[in-house]
Amino acid sequence: MSDLDALLDVQAIDTRLDVLRHQRAHHPIQAEIDGIAAERRIAADAAATIDAERTEMVRAQKRIDDEVVSVRAKKDGAEAKLYDGSVQAHKELMAVQAEIASFGDRQTELEDAELEVMEQVEEIDGRLADARSAVTVYDDRIAVLEAELAVALERVDVELATVEAERLGAAAAIPAALLTRYDGIREALGGVGVARLSGGTCLGCGMTLSAVTVDQIKKLPPDAEPTCEECGRLLVR
Repeated sequence: MSDLDALLDVQAIDTRLDVLRHQRAHHPIQAEIDGIAAERRIAADAAATIDAERTEMVRAQKRIDDEVVSVRAKKDGAEAKLYDGSVQAHKELMAVQAEIASFGDRQTELEDAELEVMEQVEEIDGRLADARSAVTVYDDRIAVLEAELAVALERVDVELATVEAERLGAAAAIPAALLTRYDGIREALGGVGVARLSGGTCLGCGMTLSAVTVDQIKKLPPDAEPTCEECGRLLVR
């Protein structure tokens, strides 16, 4: 077997390695995880928006509650003033009673508003729970897929290690200068650095060489390293 024939075997191994590395970098399970992760981000954003809405409603409820406490204290103070005997004049008594009634109306108004806000918070809590539940479902699915991906990638890594060892053995039989030349061509030309010349056609690029070129290649000594005039790949006669 010539060095170029042996190099063709290395090329076959390198092609297998390229396929395995592509599988590892673009595994379909990873693509599925990425898709679900994108959906999770949308769900998480929705949950965050609802949570912000809830926070604002709770603040509104707190403001109303604080005002209820203040109005109730003012009402209690007016009632104490009414009944402790400190107010004697009829006109002043009437004014205090009017003030108490006003405080009572305001308290009722605030308590009604607070009840309405509480109902809105309850409704928001339901939506927030649903949104967070959706995020959890996505998280659980991603966790399952990541475990499956780890197992799948481990299998690929085992095969990669096996083929890489095979490549080391096959490459050891190739002269260093030829192997370096092949590696450079392979890197420049999409992973294929050597190809067989079959019936005048370069199987690397698919182009048919001229009859003159094919005849010249056939007449080269066995240790020559011909290349395709179209793509520049090493040719195995």
